[in-house]
Amino acid sequence: MSVIQQNASSDGTDSITITGWVLKSSLNVTGWLHDPQQEVNPPAVAASASGDQHVFWKGTDGTLYQYLVQRFSGKLAAAPELPRHLGSAPAAGIDQSGNQYVFWKGTDNSLWEDWYNAGTAHWSGGQNLGQGPLG
Repeated sequence: MSVIQQNASSDGTDSITITGWVLKSSLNVTGWLHDPQQEVNPPAVAASASGDQHVFWKGTDGTLYQYLVQRFSGKLAAAPELPRHLGSAPAAGIDQSGNQYVFWKGTDNSLWEDWYNAGTAHWSGGQNLGQGPLG
């Protein structure tokens, strides 16, 4: 595979081997250049005090999805999509009480938040925080 790497050579290219999606190179890869028309949406992970992991991501349909990994019971639970329209990948966190918080750039370029109340077992429904437009 050929890559563009500014420090590899005078023309900025190099060849590396990829085996099983593992880079075999002496290069120290610190980032990737990608086509700006191709959106990158990494998932966000938040872990609770009990070790459960909540993974959030922007689906190909632009809505928020969640997946739960119950670490100590070994159970996996796919949660249904949360009907929130995302303009970016989400960021997530969980507090000591188990309340979940998810933030994203909305399709209106404003900062949005949704939170899960562990005491009532309900999501808030999403809210524009009025901090836009975001870059």
